[in-house]
Amino acid sequence: MNGKEQTMNEQPTAFGRAMLAGLHNPHTTFSLTWRFPAQDHARPITFTARCHDFLEVRLDERRLLEAQELPAAPRILDLGCGIGRHLRWLRNAHPAAQLVGVEQCPGMLAHCQATVTAPADWFSCLDAALRMPAEGGFDAILLMGNGLGIGGVEQDCEAMLARLAAALAPGGVLVIESMPPPMGGGGYGHAMTTIEAYGQTDGPFPWGFATSAWLAARLRALGLQTEVMANNAPGPGVYFAVGARG
Repeated sequence: MNGKEQTMNEQPTAFGRAMLAGLHNPHTTFSLTWRFPAQDHARPITFTARCHDFLEVRLDERRLLEAQELPAAPRILDLGCGIGRHLRWLRNAHPAAQLVGVEQCPGMLAHCQATVTAPADWFSCLDAALRMPAEGGFDAILLMGNGLGIGGVEQDCEAMLARLAAALAPGGVLVIESMPPPMGGGGYGHAMTTIEAYGQTDGPFPWGFATSAWLAARLRALGLQTEVMANNAPGPGVYFAVGARG
């Protein structure tokens, strides 16, 4: 949805409520539970996550974004833009950029609209964002903040990656953050995920995880020159994968 379509008083998700509260108190937390349908014997993993980890651009993220060779007025899509931390940094780094944010939480989307300066477009789903006039495609597409998980189950994630690769401009980059499946096994896996905060629950919904080998192989199969690198995000084995359209 764009700014005119957004209803500003729609209730945020549980994750969104925690993030919005975290803007005033960075020690705010939320509870996250992963259940693994492919491993019936495995116990669910429940842990407390800090909002602080999602509110500011980390140094390793900044260095990664700075290293991308973008045109003077790039078109940049942030899928799962959350509270808008990457888009606000990108606006400062690229004042003429055309920014596109996709976020399903109405509260966080409204916050982005209020805090990220134009030119920018806002949508609640990827389908709507990709229906925009292509204008040669996107110079960068971001799935940061462990964003590969948005893909859900493996088949859906592969289809999402194919759509995003097809939406890149010549020379465009797809920047993805992910981590290996928490219960091992290699390749790709997903957890049925719930998030709890302020007495509200999101989910369960499928959240995907992939080894760097799985992701690099998929990106290369889509014609992208791919580099994998470690990062400083919380969590075991979190990494970046950058796929570039030749």
